[in-house]
Amino acid sequence: MRKSLLLLLILISILTFSKSSCEAENLRINYDLLYKDTPVLDFMYEEGIDPEQDNDYNRYIISPYTLIRITDTLKNKKILLKPGYYLVKPDKHDGYEFLLFKQNGKVAGIIPIYQKVLINPALVYKEPIKPKTPLYKAIPKKIFIEIPKKIITRPFRKFWEQKKVLVPAKSALESKVVGNGKYLEIWLYVDKYLYKVLFEIQK
Repeated sequence: MRKSLLLLLILISILTFSKSSCEAENLRINYDLLYKDTPVLDFMYEEGIDPEQDNDYNRYIISPYTLIRITDTLKNKKILLKPGYYLVKPDKHDGYEFLLFKQNGKVAGIIPIYQKVLINPALVYKEPIKPKTPLYKAIPKKIFIEIPKKIITRPFRKFWEQKKVLVPAKSALESKVVGNGKYLEIWLYVDKYLYKVLFEIQK
């Protein structure tokens, strides 16, 4: 009985601490004021087309955009994003930095970045652990696959170097509900920067 009572008290303490931490975070960051101070970007993309889109896809070997799935209707001043999948990238125009949300090849929203932070990429983009290849497999692989591959591709090396097809910068994305459930904060990591934007969740 005493053991059960002790466990119950510990659980209540954890929940109380968790609630207090959330409340402390909301007091430390005034999300209402932060959202209110977000500027309204009044420039538009002609016919909703990003002029850098073709250049982005031609320069890189894979898509340079980060994919996000939105499950609630989100609002940032005059911009409304409905639930669905969006491609996101950081951009800037007229001195303003923003996240560009695209859907079906069209610009769906231009959301001002309220904070840009320099990060340590090694702490954000974790490298997957490479499985160790046993020696009895590694030697045949080197002899029968890797060496012939180098010989065959050598004549085309200069061509690929001239083409300069790039690998896009590493990226990651996370989101969290803040401000007592009123707002959704999205963090987009690209290369060595973190970009933060804020949305009001539409009930």
